[in-house]
Amino acid sequence: MNRHELLEKAPIATVFLKYALPSIITMCFFGLQNLVDGYVVGNYVSEKALGGVNIIMPLFSRGYIFSPMLF
Repeated sequence: MNRHELLEKAPIATVFLKYALPSIITMCFFGLQNLVDGYVVGNYVSEKALGGVNIIMPLFSRGYIFSPMLF
């Protein structure tokens, strides 16, 4: 089934899951990465380094937001 047939004939729930599931999985891993970064930097480096990680994370997340537009 090609893309046009999928969008025209498949149930909406199937199409939604097909397109949304990769983004959902990626966001789960992105959140897990943030948790691990915060734990490691907060416990093993310093409080200032943890503050730096928290300042840069919104900028880093913009890369995730705009990357699907490139492909």
